[in-house]
Parts: sequence; structure tokens; C-alpha cells
Amino acid sequence: MKASRVQVLLLLSLTAVNLASRRTDGAEIPFFIDVSAATVIVCVQCSGPWLRLSALDGPYAPRTPNPINFYSAEINMFSPFGQWGCSITHGADCAGNNVDLTTAQELNICLPDFPGIDHVTISVQGNTASANLPSPPCPGSVGTRAFLGDSVQGKGDRDEFQFVGEAGETVEVTLAPDPRAGHRGSVARLMIVGAKGGPALSNTSGALPLKLTANLPRAGKYLLVVLEGNSKSGDSFRGAYVLTMNPSGPAGLLEPLRSVEAFP
Repeated sequence: MKASRVQVLLLLSLTAVNLASRRTDGAEIPFFIDVSAATVIVCVQCSGPWLRLSALDGPYAPRTPNPINFYSAEINMFSPFGQWGCSITHGADCAGNNVDLTTAQELNICLPDFPGIDHVTISVQGNTASANLPSPPCPGSVGTRAFLGDSVQGKGDRDEFQFVGEAGETVEVTLAPDPRAGHRGSVARLMIVGAKGGPALSNTSGALPLKLTANLPRAGKYLLVVLEGNSKSGDSFRGAYVLTMNPSGPAGLLEPLRSVEAFP
């Protein structure tokens, strides 16, 4: 028996609600400051990848018993993972009128995209700040999150991410379902091409997770391309995914292009 139009629309609506509700889990990385052991009044401001910048927060009085959530970094296609810098200053006026800049401390930390890393805590002991995460240099991999399957009906979705590589550099790329979110199906395609097109330097397809390696022939811009699998098979991947690149040289940024959809 053929499904009616109303039944189809209802099924699609329920599927979208299910995916959306599961995508909200872990959508942000909260930043806390713990001044329970501090002996000075402090202000804090942090900056990170893709021009992320918290407000200049505080002042926070010493001996405040519980950690304070002063900022949250959204997890989206502009990845928050990587190197962060936090400035901790002493003084009762964060605007700068009564701040002792001679005691300002710059705290550089790495926020890795690892399971179990779900928050950042800056602790002030006396008048010295430290963090629950390691200092740079940060791990060489760079990653991003996006959504595959928001394409025009009848056309497979295609997401492109641009990066800059060096001649002779080797890049390893992994495409996997986002463990913080939901998805349907399993089949997709992954490839690396030059920014101006041409044949793929490396490509693979099948059930996620997928992994490929490519040697870059020249310095310049390249594209990582993620495509929906063959819709005729009925097992095309649709949902949130994580794309991770591990270059042999210094880690750069994966820039989502206009074809990339954030979580709908």
C-alpha cells in the first residue's frame, strides 16, 4: 500500500525532530573560572579559533565557592577546537580603571577534539592562574563539524572545505559520524581535489568512517569534498559528521565554503 502525502510528511517531520533533538547534546564547550582558592579579584577574557572572543568578564571576588561559567564556545562548522589564549587580570574594575596590568597573566591552552573534553576550567590559586588543558603546541590535527543531506530533492549533497597546503606535504583525512549528534544511513564519499578542480588526488567511498591519504604536489589551496552516497542504495548517510585532517606540516584551518550546511 502506498503511503499518503500526509503520512510521508509526518514521517519526515518526526525524523527531523529526532535528529535535531539529538544534535543539541554537547553543542557548546563551557568555559569556567574557579576563584575558590584565589586571593585577588580577577577579570578574564578568552579568544580562540575563527575570531571567537568572550566578553571581558568579572570582576570575580576571591573565595567564591563554585566555578563560574563565563563563556561557551559553540561547536559548529567553524571548529572551536585548537589553540586558545586567555588573559587574567587583577582589579575591581574590568573596564581598566583599576586593573593592575603589571600582574596580568596570559594563559595559552589547547582545546582538543577528544572524547571526554567537554569543558574548560581556569583555576586561580592565590594570584596565579592555570587550566585543566595542556599548553601549546597543540595536536597537529584540525577538524570541523557539519551536516550532510540538506540538498535539493533529487540531487546529492556536496560539502566543500578549503585548506592551504605545502608542496610535498602529506594529509590524512577521516570522515566519521558525529558522536554528539544523530544520523541515518552510512554511505558517503570523500575526496581531495585542487581548489581549481581537476582529477581527485585521492578519493574513497563506502560506509562511514572513511579515511584517505594524499600527497600534495604543490603549495596552494585544496578542497576536501564530502558527498552523499548513492541514493539508489537507500543507505546514503544523512546527518551530522566530523571531518578531521591530520597534515604532516603545521595544522591550519578548514574553511567551510558556501556549500556547507551547519546543523539545521
